[in-house]
Amino acid sequence: MRARLRPVTVATLIVIAIAACGGDGSDDTSRDRAPTPTGAEADDPVLVHGRDVFVTTCAGCHGTQGQGGNGPRLAGRVERVYPEVGDQERIVRDGRGSMPSFAGELSDADIEAVVRYEREVL
Repeated sequence: MRARLRPVTVATLIVIAIAACGGDGSDDTSRDRAPTPTGAEADDPVLVHGRDVFVTTCAGCHGTQGQGGNGPRLAGRVERVYPEVGDQERIVRDGRGSMPSFAGELSDADIEAVVRYEREVL
């Protein structure tokens, strides 16, 4: 006999999965492991801000270096998967599949900054 999950159980599991990924990643270890913009990029305030957003919002699922984890790998492949910047920004804003929407949590400037960081630094 096949066991069926009740809707409340499914909703609880979804909340737990999102909470596991949504850990703020702001501990010193996570912050230290995330790549820092270098060279001319080191003085770009948008990329520096994008790194902060990545560490606190994205690294819990995508790994501190974008290597993947609960979420897919971003480092070295995000531009191939999303050749158009707007497509990647839309995924961050609206979510897709198990990726939650960050529209209510991140401003448009935050989303633009983190997408630039993921494309230019990771």
